[in-house]
Amino acid sequence: MRSVSTAQHGSRCRCWPGQSLLLALALLSLPLLAKAQTLPWKPNALIRFWGLHVNPLEFRDPLRLAPFDVKAGLAAYDQSGVIFDSTESEITTIASISARLMLVYDLDLVKVNLVHRFVPFSLLDVLVGVGLRTNQVPLARGLPAEWPPSDQDYRFAPVFRQALLNLTIGYQRSERWYSYVQITRGLAVGNVYRAGVTGRYLGGSGTSSDLALGLKWFRATVGNARYNLGLELRYHGLNVPKLDDPDRASPEADEGISPVEGLQLRSLGLFLTFGISFGGRATAADRAKRDLYRGDYMSAESNLRSFLQRFPRHGKTGRAQKMLALVETLVPYQQLELAQAAQEAGRLEEALLWLDRAETRADTNLTGRISDGRADIGYIYLQQADSLLRMGQLGRTDNILRAAEVLLPLNEDIVDRYDAEVLIRQGHDLRAGGDLTAALRRYDLAAEADTSRRVEIDGYKVRVAEDLLKEAEFAADRSAFGLALESLRLSQALDPRRKAELDLMIVDLEAHIAKTVQGEIRRSIEAQLQEARALRNRVPPSKPRLGLLVAQIEALLGLPDHVARDTDRLGIDHQLWEYRGGEHPGMYYFEEYVLKRMEPPPERSGE
Repeated sequence: MRSVSTAQHGSRCRCWPGQSLLLALALLSLPLLAKAQTLPWKPNALIRFWGLHVNPLEFRDPLRLAPFDVKAGLAAYDQSGVIFDSTESEITTIASISARLMLVYDLDLVKVNLVHRFVPFSLLDVLVGVGLRTNQVPLARGLPAEWPPSDQDYRFAPVFRQALLNLTIGYQRSERWYSYVQITRGLAVGNVYRAGVTGRYLGGSGTSSDLALGLKWFRATVGNARYNLGLELRYHGLNVPKLDDPDRASPEADEGISPVEGLQLRSLGLFLTFGISFGGRATAADRAKRDLYRGDYMSAESNLRSFLQRFPRHGKTGRAQKMLALVETLVPYQQLELAQAAQEAGRLEEALLWLDRAETRADTNLTGRISDGRADIGYIYLQQADSLLRMGQLGRTDNILRAAEVLLPLNEDIVDRYDAEVLIRQGHDLRAGGDLTAALRRYDLAAEADTSRRVEIDGYKVRVAEDLLKEAEFAADRSAFGLALESLRLSQALDPRRKAELDLMIVDLEAHIAKTVQGEIRRSIEAQLQEARALRNRVPPSKPRLGLLVAQIEALLGLPDHVARDTDRLGIDHQLWEYRGGEHPGMYYFEEYVLKRMEPPPERSGE
């Protein structure tokens, strides 16, 4: 389409026939962009539920290290775990549950996720570590009176210290909560009786084992270390098969202070925990999965690329790459939806930007919709152009038409019709302002834009020709008369009733053009004479004069009969040329190759 200048005047708009009907038909023929889009992918409901609610941290950074965990709590042991030397013995003071409570202190140290170091596995954490534990009964209970007497006030208050090896299997469903199962085996050493404050008696060693279920809550932190608080429910077993009673003379002796021979304590307790760990955070791929299910495919793509760059050896890189391939096909659909939303909000430039982005990766199913979307915005621009045209804002109308022209289909001629109307009105404004030549050019462009209005436009051009004949100041403007003459000749065939009148106008215009041509010829001759005068000043000299160069003197007089040359202490070149015959004999003095002085030849004796 031809570009149209934006000359603009404040003339009032006049509606041209059929313009509103033409625009309405064009808008009705357009497939609307707001039509519902059919995505090439739709998540299964069960998979969606599993991914968002059962396994939301599928791509999490595994828990790699727990430097320490401190645990403290109460546990109640079973009374039947105290082994006596006869079935008639028992400790009646520990019959109640409150009397069988134990305080337990644990310190788990350096639990490391060894499996993750060698196998990229992220669904469960498998940590191996060591620990220390102390079990003690806080309230000592007296022994039965019928037991053998002793010189010490012994009380039943078992205390055992343990060295542990633990295995923790953890599962993390959310970034703030962490559940685990811990299995522990250890060696135990301690005493059963207490005498006074520090005295201990009836010692022994054995093994311990327990099974614990725990839940941790991670505090939100910025750095790598994560602080956690939690609860742990533990089933504990302490097995000390033989206790050492020093008062027995031998293992076969029948008498001793205590009938207690061993312990097989089974206890159940609840513990508070506090610790520090590294890892266990959601990654960008976990955020990408949430973005995918809620339809934010651009954010999902960005997060997946970030994840693959940061965790190239993660156990879920293959899954992340498949998700990325899926998301890349869905991004253009989201961009098309964003274009639709921007269009509905009136942000047309933003809508076009989203359409351009969608087109770079659109498949064949989406390309047609993108073209329809552009055409939709193009027709909206036409509506705006129509409103501006009615208000007489021709410059803004032309700018919007240029934008609409790019967006509409190639076979759409409605823009050309609007262009023609804008050009015609610009021609009217220019004619009213006295710029008749520019007005004629606008009318010619309008006729090219909309050939159906050529008869109407030729009528406007005849009026401009009439104005040209009335304006004396255009006498020197041959191009304007040429345009007017062409318009009049075309109009002779369009309006036979005015043929005689148009013939007279054509004769007058031809006479004006002839005078203009004669004036131009005269000005051309004067310019040539001026150029000849300038050339004459540049003709080489015909006789010597001061200021000529060595080469010019040599060209005029030929080679000299004698040359004397010298250079003074300042480095200036001095030459003396002597011509003894010819038309201009004499002495010629040069300084730095420029003639400075001329003298007649010296008189010679004997001549």
